[in-house]
Amino acid sequence: MKKFILKSLLLVMASLMFTVNLKPAFGYSALDTRVQTEIVTEGVTRQYITKYTTAGWLYLSVLKVDLHNPYITLNAIFNDNKLSTKKTVLQMATTSGALAAVNGNFFDPASSNVPSQPIGVIISDNRIISYSDPGKDFATFSLTSDKIPDISLWNAVGLKVVAPDGTSAPIDRVNKFSDFNNITLYDRMWRDTTYGVSKGFPGMVEVIVDQDNTVVEVRDRQPPANIPVGGYVLASSNADKRNFLLKLKPGDGVKIQASPLLENLKTALGGGSMLVKEGKVLPPPSNKNAFPSYNSQAARTAIGYTQDKRYIILLVVDKSKPNSIGLTYNELAQEMKSLGAYNAMSFDGGGSSSMVARPYGDTELITVANGSQGNWTRPVVSGLGIFSTAPSSGVAKLVLKADDYNTYPGVPRTIKVVALDSHENPVNIDTSKITFNVQGSTGTMDGNVFTPDSPGVAVISAVYENISSSISINVLEDVAELKASSIVANPGQKKDVVIYAKDSRGKRAQLTLKDVNYKIYGDVGTVDGIAFIAGKYNRTGAISVEFMGYRLNIPVKVGTGSQFDSSQLPQATNFIDIDKGNREITDPDLKIAVIGQTKVKTLFDLLMLRNFIEEANKNNTLVVAMGDNESNLLKELNITPIVTTNKGSYTYGNSTFIVLNTSKGGIKDTDPAQWPWFKDQLQKVKTDNVFIVLPTNVWGTGGFKDPEESRLFEDVLMNIKNSGKNVWILQNGYDRVYTTVNDGIRYISTNGLSNSSLKNIHGNVYINIYVKGNVISYTVNPIFK
Repeated sequence: MKKFILKSLLLVMASLMFTVNLKPAFGYSALDTRVQTEIVTEGVTRQYITKYTTAGWLYLSVLKVDLHNPYITLNAIFNDNKLSTKKTVLQMATTSGALAAVNGNFFDPASSNVPSQPIGVIISDNRIISYSDPGKDFATFSLTSDKIPDISLWNAVGLKVVAPDGTSAPIDRVNKFSDFNNITLYDRMWRDTTYGVSKGFPGMVEVIVDQDNTVVEVRDRQPPANIPVGGYVLASSNADKRNFLLKLKPGDGVKIQASPLLENLKTALGGGSMLVKEGKVLPPPSNKNAFPSYNSQAARTAIGYTQDKRYIILLVVDKSKPNSIGLTYNELAQEMKSLGAYNAMSFDGGGSSSMVARPYGDTELITVANGSQGNWTRPVVSGLGIFSTAPSSGVAKLVLKADDYNTYPGVPRTIKVVALDSHENPVNIDTSKITFNVQGSTGTMDGNVFTPDSPGVAVISAVYENISSSISINVLEDVAELKASSIVANPGQKKDVVIYAKDSRGKRAQLTLKDVNYKIYGDVGTVDGIAFIAGKYNRTGAISVEFMGYRLNIPVKVGTGSQFDSSQLPQATNFIDIDKGNREITDPDLKIAVIGQTKVKTLFDLLMLRNFIEEANKNNTLVVAMGDNESNLLKELNITPIVTTNKGSYTYGNSTFIVLNTSKGGIKDTDPAQWPWFKDQLQKVKTDNVFIVLPTNVWGTGGFKDPEESRLFEDVLMNIKNSGKNVWILQNGYDRVYTTVNDGIRYISTNGLSNSSLKNIHGNVYINIYVKGNVISYTVNPIFK
């Protein structure tokens, strides 16, 4: 097999620069597009594109490879121990030393009698690893030793073995399962021994050839034998091919010849349907049996190149996340063209789709796109790896990373320093020679750990061999919220405890149990560093946390739990009481009475609602009722209320109220048409204050089903906030009243008549919001005075 060195192939095409055209997703309306770009190495970048559409979320991972870079090349990757044994793309890329990779060939799955095998060709480092005629439906990607790419349908490519007398016979396949009706070539990449004679192949002739292409042995109807290391076998059970093989004698030299199409190929991989040809999107594949899922929106992998053949474009459509929709073959073709592909084809898709890449500055690969949900990644037969041969040129730059860019006085942050050379590849350095400097907020460095002692912005600089870089750490001053998830563990289970503290501007810092004072109640377990270790018995209790004078009680349940007297816990801080926004404004321009759902279920609910209406009719200029509403009773209000039954936009003085219906678990799931309407309304806002009114939470219990939609919602509102406007979100929630600030956006939720309590009659509340110019505040008021 080492002598399968292939020779010349000339390909010529016109020129087109690589462009990224972020068109809307096809077949549905695009709501928003977000693009993140990261350098993998010099000449290779990765883009992570999220397209939010009315049908769902489209996650695209794109690798752009500059073939003009002298250090960059591509090569097929596979399990170099046994081709028939599949591995994940991450395993193959890591073993081969690739910096990024995607999955490759379609493959026939293994059965009890037939091992798994790739469809089409695999050529790696000018060596044929696997071959068969892919047929007229399956395209092939190839790259010459001169880095000229091609994507085309191979037809009757042809391999043959030439005997010493000049006669030849075709080779049907290489390293694939065979019916041996023609000549098959295989080596130890496929199996360690020959097949030998059998009932299925009674006329089997096997010619064993060594690494110098010299015949070692001719075996006619013999049992299996070992294949020499570096050698290969020519085998057939066909009568005509038997006669050709039996002419060969030990000591004969044989030649393996390929058709001109295969000459000088550095690498090649078989794939699926042609998607784009000479800049034109092709119709869906005609052979629906070969591509049965062509019209389903699935995870996909595709490869293409630009018209000037300078850039390779690799795309994986990720379906590992909830609500991700995937692409059909036709949509995949359109997407590849929009990314700049002049010619393009598909690789295997669905659960096989996978992309791995080295994060900027890191040395290890990670999976960045996957076709299957969850952590499972499907093993496959091959992939296409991206490699760099750039020599290390010493340290050219430093990149600093922090484990969290927000903190509090006394809470340490670890600073990771990454050294890169001039080719954007990581360089190992002696970290003991790094010197740090802190400016702005005061603090100390212990090695690479920064501990601040005063609020402000700390600028941390690192210097190594006269090369420096810096990052900023926000040292927060006040605490406006403490939160942590409840702990549910099996006996003996270990779980990290993550606590979040937020300041009055909505900036959030992560804390561990090492950063706080804590006490365990209920004999539920112990703490080891930052982790909680559950005890041996079924118990219920809590971890009471104190930070900067504020307290949070974290519920803990071990196993099936037990009875627990929560009255023994210290009183948790009520942050609403100390919230700077919780205050009344004298002579407001607008006074708004806000209540959650008002649907009456009991007589007490009816009494509560009538009391609210009475209070709301006193000196309020506007009423907002969220969630399910008792529309007939609300007609008793002096002013028509804003309700969340239907979307709408209303302006009162310097304030705009935009109402959305999220009752089915989000904006999109309730009515996708709300999204473009919502963005259009935001663009039309001329007032300083914007109130978004919702019948459900955005986050948490009863919130949007898809956290990605929650993030999109906040991102869209951040654009309005950053233009200088005040943004408040009024939502019907599950708590009596809850408020928080996320990056300057104020959330207020209340549950109205939900879970109303006669026992705690003064705990049933509504909210007053006061607006004066561009100043907004609120107060929490009991419905029963």
